[in-house]
Amino acid sequence: MFKTRVCILICILKLTIQQTVIAQQGATSVPLTQRNVLMHESEEEQALQSTPVDVFMLRHPSFGSFYCGNNGGSITIELDGTSHAEGDIVIMNAGVAAAPAVFEIRCAPFTMIQLFRDSYFMMRSNEGSVLRARIVSTNPTFPLVSPANAAQGFTVTASVRLELEPGQTLSPGAYTGVFQTTWVTE
Repeated sequence: MFKTRVCILICILKLTIQQTVIAQQGATSVPLTQRNVLMHESEEEQALQSTPVDVFMLRHPSFGSFYCGNNGGSITIELDGTSHAEGDIVIMNAGVAAAPAVFEIRCAPFTMIQLFRDSYFMMRSNEGSVLRARIVSTNPTFPLVSPANAAQGFTVTASVRLELEPGQTLSPGAYTGVFQTTWVTE
């Protein structure tokens, strides 16, 4: 008997963010000319320096709709939104568009930012099926220095990959999960 499985997946991820701010060490080692500049900063410049890093999820990743055979494989959503499958997976055009994750970051200009993340994040359906996914790459890449207009916000796009094990049983429907990140600033 020939058995088929069709999975339409829309990943809706809750974003959990931990922020760690690294304070600059050794204030006494600041050259005198820099100390003089720091003492004469405007209130606006001082406010920007104390601005925290805020991260917002603008778009959740979506793997679109696909058919999964018995031999497993992966689906990768590239930074530009194109998707490709490897292994025993066929991407279907069933009205659910694939899309990478998009974050907005707001912080002081010229802040050094590093992103640390779990290797994989797990997503579950209401029926108990589990999928494993991970971030493949980002644009811009990390570590980065925030642009001059960072207080108004700038975006980071993340390419994601869904990986299915051979023989993995999936239920059709939406999958949700938590994706843990740590944003370190300096």
